[in-house]
Amino acid sequence: MKQWITLLTATAIFVSCSKQNLKEDLQQDKEPASVAGPSTTTGNYITAWENYSNWAKSDQGNVTVFTVQRKSDEVTSSVTNGGLVLTYAKLATTNPLYASFNNPKMLPFYFLPESERPLPQTFYFTSSVSNGVITITYRVPYTKENSPMMAGGASLQKIQFQHIILPTEFLQSRGLSASTIRNNYTYDQVMNLLNQ
Repeated sequence: MKQWITLLTATAIFVSCSKQNLKEDLQQDKEPASVAGPSTTTGNYITAWENYSNWAKSDQGNVTVFTVQRKSDEVTSSVTNGGLVLTYAKLATTNPLYASFNNPKMLPFYFLPESERPLPQTFYFTSSVSNGVITITYRVPYTKENSPMMAGGASLQKIQFQHIILPTEFLQSRGLSASTIRNNYTYDQVMNLLNQ
C-alpha cells in the first residue's frame, strides 16, 4: 500500500508542474545565457534564434529571390573590414530527408536533402552584410507564388536564424582570421570560442 501512496504522491507532484515552466527550463538548457546578447568585454554579439515574416520577393529572369534584411547596429566598419558575421539557420522537422536542418547550419547552403543535386544557385540560402544591415536571400526557380514551396515541412517563416557578429579586434585578440573561423569551425566550436 505504501508503494501506491508514494507513486500517487510522486505523480501529483510531477503533474503539478506547469507546462510553461517545463518549456522554459528546456529552452534555457538549449541556449545558455552566457552566449546570448552582447559581450562588452570582447565586442562580439550573438542574436537569439529569430524568425522573419517580412520576406520581399523579386524575379530575376528564371529565378525568384526572397530577401529579408535585419538592421543590426553591431555590424560596424570593424566588422565589415576584417571581422565576421556568421549566420546560422535551423528548422524543426521530422522529415528524415531534412533532419540535418534540425541543427544549426551556416549560410550559404542548399535547402535540399544531401543526396539531391540542385540547379546552380537555386534552393540556396546566402547572407551578406553592410554597415548596420544583415541580408539573407533564398533563391528558387521562377515562381508566381508569394512564398516559395519548400519541402520538409518548411516555410521561410518557420526557419530560425541566428547571427554571430565578431569584430576585427575580437578575432585579433585570439590570433584568428575570419576565413579560419568560417571555413574550419563548427557551430559548437564557435560557441566555445565565445565562452572563453
